[in-house]
Amino acid sequence: MSHDHSHDHDHEHEHEHAHGKEEDEPMRNLDDIKALIAESDLSDWAKEKSVAVFTLLAQAEAHTHGTSLEEIHFHEVGAIDSIVDTIGSVIALDLLGVREVHASFLPFSSGTVKCMHGVLPVPPPATFRLMIGVPVCPAPKGAKGELVTPTGISLVKALASTFGEPPAFIPTHTGVGAGTKDFPEHANIVRVAIGTKIDPMATEKSYVNPAVSLRSAESTTCPFATEKVVVLETNLDDLNPQVIGYVSERLLSEHHALDVWKQAIQMKKNRPGVCLSVLCRAEHEQEILETIFRETTTLGVRRNVMDRVFLSRKFICVSAFGRSVDVKVAFLGNEAVNVHPEFEHCKAIAMEQNIPLLQVIDEVKARALAQLKTETLN
Repeated sequence: MSHDHSHDHDHEHEHEHAHGKEEDEPMRNLDDIKALIAESDLSDWAKEKSVAVFTLLAQAEAHTHGTSLEEIHFHEVGAIDSIVDTIGSVIALDLLGVREVHASFLPFSSGTVKCMHGVLPVPPPATFRLMIGVPVCPAPKGAKGELVTPTGISLVKALASTFGEPPAFIPTHTGVGAGTKDFPEHANIVRVAIGTKIDPMATEKSYVNPAVSLRSAESTTCPFATEKVVVLETNLDDLNPQVIGYVSERLLSEHHALDVWKQAIQMKKNRPGVCLSVLCRAEHEQEILETIFRETTTLGVRRNVMDRVFLSRKFICVSAFGRSVDVKVAFLGNEAVNVHPEFEHCKAIAMEQNIPLLQVIDEVKARALAQLKTETLN
């Protein structure tokens, strides 16, 4: 795990990232850079993240210039040395084995910056576009000018899963990078810490009851997992219920929602309505929000970041009634505590063989538990 405190940067050069065609500079578009990355010896993870960085940058530049991705040609960032510099950050994380990145809020500065199009306000258009969906904070006192560049925020946006306070962890390595620009009241540095996550039970009140805590007292591992998730909610009182069902299905099947649920509510003017709630990970929040705004009549969505505590799970295959049935098994530590046969598989058996559905489910669960017991003994 890496936590990146990106406070400010030094960029004395002119701000020239992507634009229409020029004759005196290296000209590469997104497909050219993707091809260079694909032909490299980078790992699959490094290739995926590197492409994500340049794709974010190209999308922002295309929006800024009012053109398509195909028409955007990287200028300064398209030079080989700049490509290496940008991908070098990804390679460093890859070599260090970092797969989870947390970043501090990014500084929202003021002032102006000189670029090939003239003098622009800070943050310049491409950077401002990339800040959508990224938490920002006021710049340190006395710091004006460009503190976040399009390339820098593209890297952070592509790599970081959360922003703000880091999760509890034990630092194992630290690093500091300093810029050449001097600010009157603070150091111009970027700090990085690499470490390992701490068992949440070591730093927070236990989520489990005393019996479970005592039973696992000799264990050094947590019997469940935790993660940060986002809960999005909106109230709807003027939308066809059929559309709400359609949107719920899309959020689950196409946009990586972890869960979707609806609650009947009473809204102002005594109108009956529905509260649509969506549970998702931060990296899927934007696409889910876009779907909600496009497909429903809502004008706003409430957002809450929460801790999610969940059991590890795996799927096993059980033979029953002459068919193979998938079964999801949840574990508290090494103990199987929940067994859930795939409902659609059980339903198909019940209908085809004219057997009560509950009988099918009970038989599959019994066989799954017997299979798990055999696996444990072996």
